[in-house]
Amino acid sequence: MRIADWTKLTVVIGVIISATFLGAEKMIEGQAVVALLSAALGYVFGNGHGVISAQQHASKESQK
Repeated sequence: MRIADWTKLTVVIGVIISATFLGAEKMIEGQAVVALLSAALGYVFGNGHGVISAQQHASKESQK
């Protein structure tokens, strides 16, 4: 798999690092850290699923 959008990757990594740091320093509550990390993971897996679906659809269209 090839990374096409470095901006999205940078933002997701930044959110994960920031949430982890802020949670470790007790600047935000643990529930907020869990919510931020869950949102980041949901975005990553949802985006990955969308890319795979688009590739499969394109493959089926090219076979017709």
